[in-house]
Amino acid sequence: MARKQQTASEPRFRLLMAGLGNMGNHWLRVLSGVDEVELVAAVEVNSELARERFEQYHLDPKLHFTSYEDALRAMRPDGVLLVTPPAEHRPMSIAALEAGVPVLSEKPLAESMESGLEILAAAERTGVLHMVSQDYRYRPPVQTVKRVLDSGELGAVGSVTVQFFKSLIRSGFHDTLAYPLTIDMSIHHFDLMRFFLGSEPASIYGRAWRNPWDWWVGDSSTSVLLSFTGGVQVSYTGSWCATGRETTWNGDWRFECEHGVVIMQDDRVTVQRRTAETGSPQGYPQYLNEKPQRVRLVRMPAERQAETIRQFCRAVRAGDRPPTAVQDNINSFRMVWDTIRSFETGQTVVADQLSTHR
Repeated sequence: MARKQQTASEPRFRLLMAGLGNMGNHWLRVLSGVDEVELVAAVEVNSELARERFEQYHLDPKLHFTSYEDALRAMRPDGVLLVTPPAEHRPMSIAALEAGVPVLSEKPLAESMESGLEILAAAERTGVLHMVSQDYRYRPPVQTVKRVLDSGELGAVGSVTVQFFKSLIRSGFHDTLAYPLTIDMSIHHFDLMRFFLGSEPASIYGRAWRNPWDWWVGDSSTSVLLSFTGGVQVSYTGSWCATGRETTWNGDWRFECEHGVVIMQDDRVTVQRRTAETGSPQGYPQYLNEKPQRVRLVRMPAERQAETIRQFCRAVRAGDRPPTAVQDNINSFRMVWDTIRSFETGQTVVADQLSTHR
């Protein structure tokens, strides 16, 4: 679909942004290339940081607010973008929703399951859109894998293996997390599992740990086994304290399917189809496979956060519910906390305990 051009008769989407830290800096770069959006206010309690960002992006200093509530009242925006630490998402989201202002929030939804459910309840009560930025869905390798799986050419998915390894150093609120990888990063991969498979987890079992050389305060490595409805088994291994070869941020994925395999590795997608079945001398089936075939990546007019903000603006103006609205995203978010429950109890969390939102 071609990028929609801004017309003189269509006003730009008036956006209030809260949080100008590292991720806020990234969002400012994104917004500078999105014609549909006009930044009408930026909230940042650190005035020196705000000054640096405003100079960097040539913003009018009059747009700077230190009070989120004052900015909401004064600017009456079409929507707000929250790029603040997760612990601030609940009060800021609810304040906007109760003021009738739609919310686009960075992931994770909140700092706890209880806070996430409060945001969901506020969105349901007010009827105002709350959307979570799950930008990994809007990347060409991911969209390519989704297209291959949805085509049905390889038949049913039987199992999925996901590996994610990064050597990452972060500070700030990340140092306060007991499970930094799981809470701040695995939410992306858990959301992609639901996106790829089109189903929900039936059970989750996981373990988390710190390596002997770990620089993280919390457990930065994890291994999780997930069973999805329909019987698909998923094995997930990840670390933010990795040595040696690293994966991309998307991770490496392998989908074992009825008629072949789909692999996403280093953001390249390959398909290897099963061509024939023969019998072994012992009577067991043996399969012949064609050579792996590289799949051309889907071309997207907008990717990642740029596509996310455009979806948000379109949904607000059309009154639609986008794919990652809180009513859906609560299920990806719940996977994080059910995984943590398994970490801490040593038990498998099963479907009747998961209680996914519909």
